[in-house]
Amino acid sequence: MSNSDPLIIPPKLKLSQKIYLKIFGRCKIGSVKEGWKDKIPLFAFYCNKHGIMSSLPLGSNNMLICPSCLEERKISEELAELEIQQIIDDEELIHSQQNNIIYV
Repeated sequence: MSNSDPLIIPPKLKLSQKIYLKIFGRCKIGSVKEGWKDKIPLFAFYCNKHGIMSSLPLGSNNMLICPSCLEERKISEELAELEIQQIIDDEELIHSQQNNIIYV
């Protein structure tokens, strides 16, 4: 997701939406049809790390996941995979160097 993605930009809420959010933990702020057969509701909710965020409901249980948290997790998982690959490459290099040693 890019920084211009409307799901990353914290929504501006009306007073009634803020009250509804406080009471119910989420509130509908619109809908999105892009790429879908029917309109999908867009919700605002509170993320403990990023504050008020917006997202489409995900999965069969309609979970709301902070897009910023999701992006951070994706980046950290990619970095972990790179670190693991570097360790594997280093081990393979050490192993190949040990096989090239000639003892006299």
